[in-house]
Amino acid sequence: MRLRPRFGNVFVVSDSIRVVATIHGARVDGATGLASLRARISILKDGKSVARGPEDAFTTPDAVASVGPVPLATYAPERTSSAST
Repeated sequence: MRLRPRFGNVFVVSDSIRVVATIHGARVDGATGLASLRARISILKDGKSVARGPEDAFTTPDAVASVGPVPLATYAPERTSSAST
C-alpha cells in the first residue's frame, strides 16, 4: 500500500480515499503488560455515517487504524468529514 497525501483536501469522483489515524499513549496493564485499544473510523455526511470500517483491537500502547480505499464515485461532490472513535 502506498499512501499519498492530498493537500487541500480536494478530491474528484474518480478518486478513492483511505483514512488513517495514529493512536498514542494507551495505558499498559501492569498484570498482562498489554494495552487495550479499540478503534473504528467512519466517514460522515451531514453527521451521518456513509462509510464505516471494522472495529480494530490493539494490545500495544501505540497503533495505526485505517479504512479504505473508499471509492468516491457514488458520492455527489460536496463537503464531507471523517471521524474516529
